Amino acid sequence: MSPRILNLISFDNDRFEVPLETASASGLIKTMFDDDDAMFDDQDNDIPLPNVSSTILAKVCVYMTHYDGKSQQPKIPAPIPNDGDLKSFISAWDADFLGEDPAVYVHLVHAADYMDIQGLYELAAVAMASHMRGMSKTEMCNYVGMTPYPSHETERVMEELKWTKEVLK
Repeated sequence: MSPRILNLISFDNDRFEVPLETASASGLIKTMFDDDDAMFDDQDNDIPLPNVSSTILAKVCVYMTHYDGKSQQPKIPAPIPNDGDLKSFISAWDADFLGEDPAVYVHLVHAADYMDIQGLYELAAVAMASHMRGMSKTEMCNYVGMTPYPSHETERVMEELKWTKEVLK
């Protein structure tokens, strides 16, 4: 019997054919096809992923194919080494996969979180953290696409939430 092929569909409607076994690296997809509560019958192979662009979904498919459907857990030291050079503490394949464009790391984190691919999430998150080392608060916010709070707003929020420090002690 040939493997079941899924069509992962990006938010821009591009289709990526991936064997179910490979796509099972995604907790989201694996849950959809569990025997006990199968959401899809044998004829329904289209999986819309409205939160993932074609460019990023293509990279996600490369990652899942490379690790053959397993949510590979990268061997990342804690704390991250101070030199900030990813290639010094991740595999050569992972470093090549991530590439040199730090804007991709943010999108990979979002896609891995949405699709529940723990290994990819951790890999992309450490790449983001490594890239952000030494950035100011404003630079970090700009990098991840957030608007930084003005100082007076930060103070107001911290005042409102100071009770949480007492609760969490």
